Amino acid sequence: MKNIYLFICCGILLFISVTCGMHSTIDKRTSSWLVITRIIILAMLVGKIVFFLLTLPIISWRLLIQIVALIVLFVMVEMIFRRKLLTFGVPWLAFILEATTFVVSLVCIF
Repeated sequence: MKNIYLFICCGILLFISVTCGMHSTIDKRTSSWLVITRIIILAMLVGKIVFFLLTLPIISWRLLIQIVALIVLFVMVEMIFRRKLLTFGVPWLAFILEATTFVVSLVCIF
């Protein structure tokens, strides 16, 4: 039960860090939010991989889907934050990233 609370907190913090990073105007703060987002995604990914390995004789498709979703989200975060740092960013990409983060957070919580 404690693990569910951990993933709920990580999901909420992930959504907050992506939203703050996408709406920050200073490059230094955007970089800071990118580092925080990376740490949260990697913590969630490591947790899901550990749970998957603990239930390995029986393949849990739910955990496998969550792991793939977190990897896809990690790649999206890297690409969109890099674009924001190099240019001024694209508003519709920020919206897509925030929506995807919200969906992946919900999927990884449950």
